[in-house]
Amino acid sequence: MRTPGYVNHTCQLTMQGMNAIARRTIRLGVAAAFVLLTAVHLPADVCVYKSPKVRRICGIIVDSQGVAVPDVVVTILKGATTVATSTTADPGEFNFDVVEPGKYELDAMAPGFKHARYQLTLSRPNRSCKNALRVQMEVGGVHCEGDTIRETKKPLSRK
Repeated sequence: MRTPGYVNHTCQLTMQGMNAIARRTIRLGVAAAFVLLTAVHLPADVCVYKSPKVRRICGIIVDSQGVAVPDVVVTILKGATTVATSTTADPGEFNFDVVEPGKYELDAMAPGFKHARYQLTLSRPNRSCKNALRVQMEVGGVHCEGDTIRETKKPLSRK
């Protein structure tokens, strides 16, 4: 026959175990909330989007209203190496003769606009700019979003 003290002792051990689990759960919840809130308020250093696959690095730089932006310095990089640089004229267009397939970055800088850098993949390069890129620049500091660079079905204007 068990004594009342034994039952009390067993209940105390069970309660202590449950309290330890509850404390651990609360600590994990607080830590997770801290990480989540910290991450929400920090600016992103890396932009995540599906980089476009193109057959030629060409296109137009526009502002948020869709108006062409002149005097944008557009640089094509492969890793840390500059492959080509150009400055857009009044129609905001750029067109590069990069012929080696691979992953590149398009870097765009203009006074009064956020610095923009996008990744893209050049596959099966050709001379036609049938599907031009449309790069939207925003007013201010650093900017990069996947929906602000996309391939269009429009060729560049012919000169």
